[in-house]
Amino acid sequence: MTNRRPSVNMDCGEGLIITVSFDPNTGKAHDVFLVGRGHKASDAPLNEALYEAGVRISKIIQGDYDD
Repeated sequence: MTNRRPSVNMDCGEGLIITVSFDPNTGKAHDVFLVGRGHKASDAPLNEALYEAGVRISKIIQGDYDD
């Protein structure tokens, strides 16, 4: 049996994939992941920014507004 939460993936084009996972008990959004921008070295700053945005969005969804 898997321990992963249900999730939805959205392909936004240009290599950007957004994944939203949901609490299996409440059905409410729980995490957001923004990934898949590319593999070139020049994509590294954008990948870091997307990762940090996903973490911050996830914390807000989970009720953690402190930053």
